[in-house]
Amino acid sequence: MKTCNVSSRIALLFSAFVLSTLSLQAAASVVIGGTRVIYQEKEREVTVKLTNAGKSPVLAQSWIDDGNVDSKPDNISVPFLLTPPINRIDAAKSQTLRISYTGANLPQDRESVFWLNVLEIPQMTKAMAGQNKLQVAFRSRIKLFFRPQALTGDTSDAAKILTFTPQGNNVVVKNPAAYYVSLLSLTVGVGTQKEGVAGTLVPPFGSISLPFKYPNLLRAGANVEYEYINDWGATITLTSTL
Repeated sequence: MKTCNVSSRIALLFSAFVLSTLSLQAAASVVIGGTRVIYQEKEREVTVKLTNAGKSPVLAQSWIDDGNVDSKPDNISVPFLLTPPINRIDAAKSQTLRISYTGANLPQDRESVFWLNVLEIPQMTKAMAGQNKLQVAFRSRIKLFFRPQALTGDTSDAAKILTFTPQGNNVVVKNPAAYYVSLLSLTVGVGTQKEGVAGTLVPPFGSISLPFKYPNLLRAGANVEYEYINDWGATITLTSTL
């Protein structure tokens, strides 16, 4: 037993020593110009601006996936072309990504959602050679909404007509519109008692179920306050009832 304790202490001390000799560079430099991409079907292409807010060049790899966060860029099949897939961005400079729709078959009665990924790989300089430094690659991921030309109205209209129904310990949020609603949070209150939960995407003509800890609040007529994110990335607060 004593040998085991000594070995464990040696392992912990060694780990502490290694960590103390590493310089962790943990600050992302590449800033995506926007929190979401809206692709109107009538457009030939849309552009996304990447800006390097850091002090050294970085390599940026970009790709689009269909919702699987673990998808590899080489194995993804999506109806978009993105150029350039890899580019160097100098310090305090910007580069533009171009996204074009290939015309592949997508639903015409509702929005479709994809995800734009940007992987930032820091530069290894000559000054770092021989030093104990941990290079960190940062990945950013934002939504890309494909919006068919036949759709009318907008996401603000969709957010206003969400319905909220108590179901056991959950609130079912139903979206009768053709647009995704980026629900940020949902708060239910009766008198001075309130409980809030984080939201998620509510699909077109679909619903989500959000769990609550206090089902006594989930009664017909209870006040509902919810936040959603509009096309411009602003947070909007609306009210309703169960």
